[in-house]
Amino acid sequence: MRLTIPGVTHPGLWLELGMRIGVRAADRLGRVSPALGQCARRSVLLVWWLLTGQIRQQFRAWRQARQAPQPVVERRPVLVQPDPIPDRIHVPIAERPVVSVIIPTYGKADFTLRCLASIASHPPRRRSR
Repeated sequence: MRLTIPGVTHPGLWLELGMRIGVRAADRLGRVSPALGQCARRSVLLVWWLLTGQIRQQFRAWRQARQAPQPVVERRPVLVQPDPIPDRIHVPIAERPVVSVIIPTYGKADFTLRCLASIASHPPRRRSR
């Protein structure tokens, strides 16, 4: 039995059609299991590159990408403040506040104290008219 699709006569088109179907199936599999989808996609592409003679070119591109110098990411040191003392936290009170600050925590007293200490250490500036 020979399959025919109108307009598809060249054997290379059959290969390309099979590759596209395989990649779509791998993408669908990737929605269920990303690791399996990635493995299936790589397998389909590997077979495609072998059949079309692109394997050497793809390997060179992969090797060049791996050997390229990676950009150096400069990391800033994290400043850790000492635990605030509750008696020393003074938050200014306004008659007509401009903003409200909500600290959504439950059972995290140390985190709440740090937030209040941060707010207290950065008092609001006077509004300019």
